Formats: sequence, C-alpha cells, structure tokens
Amino acid sequence: MKKVFVAYLSVLLLVFSIALPVTVQAMEIEKTTADVTLNVNTDSTFDLYINTTIEDKMFKDLNGVLRVISSENETAMNGSIYGNLSEEAVNELMSEYTEAPKHIVQDAFIVGNSTDFHLTFNVTVGEFSELEIRIDVVSVADNRSHVTVNFYSKEYLDKMTPEQMQNVTTLVAMIQTIWPQYKPIVIQSLENMNITVYDIDIQASISSDMKYAIITAVLDIEMDIEDVLSASSGIMVPGFPGVPMPTPTPPFQGGLGKGPIPAVIPPGLFGAWSYRIRMSSEYSNGFLTCKVNGHIEGLSGIPILMQDMDGNVFGVIVTEISVKLTKSHEDEKVVINAHVSGYTIGSEKLFRAMFRELKRAEMEYEDVNINWHFGGTTKPKIVNGNVTFTTPEVISALKMAKNKVRAEIRNEGEFRLYLPAGYLREISGRAISPGAIELKYNAEDEISPHENVKVVYAIKITSDIVRDATLELIVPKNVDLSKLKIYKIDGDSWKELQYSIIKKFKDGYLVEVYTSGFSYIAVIEETAPPLSPSPSPSPSPSPSPSPS
Repeated sequence: MKKVFVAYLSVLLLVFSIALPVTVQAMEIEKTTADVTLNVNTDSTFDLYINTTIEDKMFKDLNGVLRVISSENETAMNGSIYGNLSEEAVNELMSEYTEAPKHIVQDAFIVGNSTDFHLTFNVTVGEFSELEIRIDVVSVADNRSHVTVNFYSKEYLDKMTPEQMQNVTTLVAMIQTIWPQYKPIVIQSLENMNITVYDIDIQASISSDMKYAIITAVLDIEMDIEDVLSASSGIMVPGFPGVPMPTPTPPFQGGLGKGPIPAVIPPGLFGAWSYRIRMSSEYSNGFLTCKVNGHIEGLSGIPILMQDMDGNVFGVIVTEISVKLTKSHEDEKVVINAHVSGYTIGSEKLFRAMFRELKRAEMEYEDVNINWHFGGTTKPKIVNGNVTFTTPEVISALKMAKNKVRAEIRNEGEFRLYLPAGYLREISGRAISPGAIELKYNAEDEISPHENVKVVYAIKITSDIVRDATLELIVPKNVDLSKLKIYKIDGDSWKELQYSIIKKFKDGYLVEVYTSGFSYIAVIEETAPPLSPSPSPSPSPSPSPSPS
C-alpha cells in the first residue's frame, strides 16, 4: 500500500516539477511510464505535456481534474478527485483500529499575503479521532513575525488495537513526566536563537473511564522568519530568499553546479499579493472525494525561479496547469494527462537539469520509462545524453534584488520579458546587441514634482541595446481613466506616450504602451487643469481611455 502512495507521489511530482519547487530523493517507483513532450520557443514561452500511466491498487475507479489559470492580476486554482477505494485501501484505514472508519472529513484553509500567513486544519475520523491545528504568522517589524500555534488531538482508545492503545498511553505518560523538566531547556534554547517566547506548553491526559486521550499544545513566540528559514536544510520555501534546497546526488554533470540553490522571489519583491486556498476531502463508506479551490490576487503567474552560483536567476513562470486523472473498474492503471505552460528565463539550465534528473531516475529504477519528444523554435534535441538548444532564447538570466531587476540579453533579436507581479507585467521588443535591461520599481521620489498631477507610480528602465519596446502596465482601478496619462520622463522633459487598454479586470486595467526609448515611465493622474506644455511635447493625440 505504501508503494502505491509513493508511486502516486512520484508521478504527481513529475507532473508538477515545473509548478512546484520540490526536490525528491530516493523514491520508490512502481511501473511508471511516461511520454513527455517539451516545446521551448525563442519568445520565452514553453509548453510541457505529460502522458503517463501508473500501477494502482488504491482505487477501484478514479476521476480527477486540476486547473491553475493565471489572468491579468490573479491566479486561480480549482480541482477535484473522486473514486471508490479498493478493499486493500479500506483495510489500510483500519490498521490502527478495531474496525474501519466509515466517515472521515478533512478541511484545510490557508489565507495570507506577502507578510502574514494563517492556516486552520481539521480532521474528524468518525468516532475514532479528532484533530485541530491553527497556525498564525503576523508580521510585526522588518523580517520579524509573531507566530502562534494551537494543537488539539483527541483519540478514542476503545476503538484502537491493543498495540496502538499502548503507544498512545505511553506517549501521554511521557508528556506528563518529561515535559515539565524539558520546558525550561526548550525556552532557553529558543531564546538563544533570538526567539522571544511568550508561551509554550504541552498537556496530555486520559479520561477516567479510559475511553479517550487528549493532547494539546500551544506556542506563542516572536521570531525572525527569514533567519530561521535560512538556517533550515532540505527545504525550499517559495517566497523567502536564502532558503537552501538540497543539491541532487549525484550533482547534475555540467548542469547547475555544486552548492545550495536558493529561492529568489521574496514576498513583495514587485508588489503586494494575497491568497486564499481551501482544500477538503470526505470519505464515506468506501467513496473518497477531494477538492481544492483558491486564488492568489496580485500574481499573474507562479514564479519557479532558482539561482546558480554566479547569482544568475533562471527558471519558469507558470501561467497554466491542467491535470486529468482517470481509471475505470476494468483498468489496473491510472492514466494521467498533464499540460503546463508559461514563460521561461534561461530555460537551458532548468530543462537540462530536469532532463538529467529524470534520466538518472530511469537508470536507477528499471520500472521507469520516459519517452522524450522535443519541439519549439529553440529546437532542443538530445546530444551526447544531454539536452541542447540549437537556438536559445534571447534572455538568458535575471539578476534580482528588492525593487530591482536586471535581464541579461545574450544576443540580438526579438525578446519578451514576463514578470509575474507588480505594475509592469511585460516588456517586448528587439535587442540590437548583447547587453542588459535594468528595471527599478518605486521610483516616484526620483521624479521632479510637477503641478496639477499625481504620480500613481514610476518605473525606471535603462538599456543601451533596446531602441523600441512595448510595455504592458497595470493601472489600478482607483485611477480616473478620464485623467490618466502615461509619460516618459527624462530630467525636466515629459513626453506623453500613447496607450491602449487591452483588458479590464476587477482590480484595474491592463494597458499597452509603446516607447522609442527608455527612462522613467510614469503613470499619471491629472488633479486639476491639463499638464502644462513640456520642454519636448509629444504631438500624439490623447488616447481613448475607454476599454477596447
């Protein structure tokens, strides 16, 4: 049974290897075959198709769909899996009980933003057990957060096997006798790590009639989240910089090099975003249903970006995921069809690493077989056991810091730089030679004040190798379109740029702007009479502010 669960996990990790930053080592895989089609294009887009089947003993039948779609200023996800469990799976449920539970309900709700995080998790197993967990992380200062954790577990002893009952009663006795002795030591250890402890406690008891055991725990602390995560090993958490991810063993030959690979997209790097995700499942008399629904506001793509030893950022920004699972009563295998698409940055490094790791899995596990198919305008192909790109993308990597992005351009040609969050979503144009584009956000204070205007935001764009470009910008919904202007500002020179509204969405507008050169790009809202003539006025007529 455990092998079946691991097999599912293995294939799902394969499917989401582009969408989830997870490294898996030493997996046990059971008779897995897959057809993988990878199309990578010079305009920095990609499509990954995976068709695979796996041996299954968990379900008699199964149907499942998962969709993740990114739009102008939001990423939404929804999906469901349902099917009848096999007798073997039902028997696994009762391995610790005297009879199989007939009803199980699980619910998890996650809500947060770039600074705060809240999780509630509840599981009820009929009249067998109850579990409640709540975690709250609230920012109180720069990199400093107030963390509270509440844990409650109730186990009904009269439903357990004698062995499991003994395990629970032994645990309760250990908590009652050992925890009071170790509590001061734990507090001191936490304080030595610059963690302020307001409360920490664990309580355990057994009812007088020996019918149930209750264990509760509380943790109330203030800590530097970034320092703690940076000190962790074996975990990669998207959204926090400096978090090490284990280097694959053996290392990719000629791939990523040695050493940890940190996540490089911190919350609020481009702007604020928030999320709400609910995951639930219900088991009733052999039938299992699982559902997930959620959305991330302010994020028009899931960034899966990594950093090499030279500080170059590479990876993908996923804008669509589609996964379908099917199995009928007559089949012994689950069929999985998946499609992942989005934008790439330095795809050679990412897909070469992915290809080598999966080839290593094929060699290590004889039951794994992957058939590769390559396409796209970069013309990838296998040479000497490695993936090479005949015509690579123009943009090879990024350099990133707070409010700053530098795109490395390796050769001349058309390019597209897609950014998942913030007011600037895309720059496209043509580079006349190798070089770079540099972006600086929150540049409003660097613009000389001007009468009768409100600067909504400004972005400084610098490049010596791009002469003409098209920008896609987000205009917040609270801006009056009748007073909207977009300017290129160079010193005291304010040149109005023509724009067109591509689309309206609930939080604002997506507009397209053409510029023949770079400097400060400012979104302006007039507050009184029209802007006085600039030293270098644009003869272009005012654009129509209504959505097209």
